Amino acid sequence: MPRDNLQLPILQQVDETLRQLKALSDASQAHGLMCGFICLGQRPEQMSWWEVVTDHCVTPTTLDDVVYQPLLALYGYSWECITQMNFEFQLLIPADDRDLLERAKALGSWCQGFMTGLGMAGLTHADIDAQELRDALLHISEISKVDYEHLDSSEGDEQALTELYEYIRFAVLNLYADFNAAKKHKSTPPRQTDKEKH
Repeated sequence: MPRDNLQLPILQQVDETLRQLKALSDASQAHGLMCGFICLGQRPEQMSWWEVVTDHCVTPTTLDDVVYQPLLALYGYSWECITQMNFEFQLLIPADDRDLLERAKALGSWCQGFMTGLGMAGLTHADIDAQELRDALLHISEISKVDYEHLDSSEGDEQALTELYEYIRFAVLNLYADFNAAKKHKSTPPRQTDKEKH
């Protein structure tokens, strides 16, 4: 069951951690990367996600070091939410009181990270066998490439951004469920019939 006390880490703390580690990703992109790995079943203790998020800049030899905690907390939060299909799952982008352009760019950055994370985690064409999966990945890829420079703070643009955010949130949960259901199905040997047993 999802835990009620799950809390999304603070964006500024994650950004500061990435700066201290001299990583190239910002907090939103790093979260997208993590979620891409999680969608393909990368558990928190499997540390290949760490190398990608931190651009191979540092090896976490002492994982209880305080400087690492925001990243570890973010991955733990995301793992719990996604794998438990918790609909309270949130994307790490600036809060609603921030400028629309800033939030839109961060959402695009999150999507770029997500698509990169899927690729780095080993997504293949064989994993994308359903039209719904292809459509969702295509939409997220398109969102990552949108030019947000001409946005204004109109009510229409605010609504559009909210709808994109909500679409991505639920798409990530559905992608995780579909990818891992497909893996489970492929890894289960076919049952023998009575005729085959004899």
